[in-house]
Amino acid sequence: MRQLLVSDLDAALNALEGDRELLRRIVDLFLLQAPQLLEEVRESISRGDAPTLERAAHKLRGSVTNFVAKKTYDAAFRLESMGRDGDLTQAAAAQAELERAMGELQATLVEFSKDRA
Repeated sequence: MRQLLVSDLDAALNALEGDRELLRRIVDLFLLQAPQLLEEVRESISRGDAPTLERAAHKLRGSVTNFVAKKTYDAAFRLESMGRDGDLTQAAAAQAELERAMGELQATLVEFSKDRA
């Protein structure tokens, strides 16, 4: 497996003691749950609901930790911090950054999930 810019799946696999099937199950679960997590982030920003943004971004950040996906993790953490601080003035830009990072991560994970070799 090659090291990827978006996610270091080698490190993720190493953390699971090489259990490729377990990583695939985690990936598949994430791919099912990620759209809802992103929607929670979007809705909380559109409503100006800082506490809900903090919780939604925290859940998303925790989920991406499994994949050693620094860019996505950092984007979620930025939104989580905004929610915690109650300052959503830069939330739209941070959301766009998270959306881009999540799109890249999801594409990488879909590729990994399809690779059954």
